[in-house]
Amino acid sequence: MKIRLIIILVIISNSCMSNFKKNKAHNIVTNKLYNYNQKIIGIWGTNADDNADMEINKDSIFYVDHPFKQYYYEVKKDSIYIYIDGFISKSKIMMTDNNHLWLIGYRDTIRFVRIE
Repeated sequence: MKIRLIIILVIISNSCMSNFKKNKAHNIVTNKLYNYNQKIIGIWGTNADDNADMEINKDSIFYVDHPFKQYYYEVKKDSIYIYIDGFISKSKIMMTDNNHLWLIGYRDTIRFVRIE
């Protein structure tokens, strides 16, 4: 009876460690896939020939329409959370390369081009 209990405990222990390793590996892959923290930093406009619409810094966004105000944001996986005067704007981030950014919100999708 004791041997069966020990065998069962060993099996359960090994399966838990296996799931832990799989979850850790998945999180590492997910973070590499969605490493937008550095990629989105820069000056963005809706058209490369026009003026800039916003500047994304390490922890804040400056909009041209609001020149003296900064809005803080967080990037979690493939989403950006922008904190705007007590409101949180959530958008999915999509980039085809380093110069094209789409913010896909609940109601609309905005395409940005990096301004150099």
